Amino acid sequence: MQAWEFKPSKIQFAATIYELGNEGDELDAAVIQFTGSFGHGSNGNGDAAYMIAIRDYIIDCVLPCAIVFDLRELNYEWGNTIWSMFRCDEPFATLVSDKCSGFQTCGVAKPMFDNLEAALEYLRPQAIEYRKCLLE
Repeated sequence: MQAWEFKPSKIQFAATIYELGNEGDELDAAVIQFTGSFGHGSNGNGDAAYMIAIRDYIIDCVLPCAIVFDLRELNYEWGNTIWSMFRCDEPFATLVSDKCSGFQTCGVAKPMFDNLEAALEYLRPQAIEYRKCLLE
């Protein structure tokens, strides 16, 4: 019998929560940073599934009113399975750089920014509206 270690992806993540409103008003944005290399084409299917699972886990634990996908340190050229990560109920923005140039040609990752402050400022009014919808 032979055994091997199963690793779902070489991609790493970190999550940070930012308060978009006043303290205690539960208007939080989850910033999920992914780093590493996304597999090219269908070789990225496992990476996409991993990233989507991380997104879902953070949403379930934090219940954010907005999400920022920070992909500035993710090497990505091509692969459409990752597009499902951007299908979420929460308003979102994507941070990009030259490392993930493949996102710049697909429409699903929009709106795209190169800095966090601009992304959070863009998301603030949408997060307020999203929270209102949840409370109705």
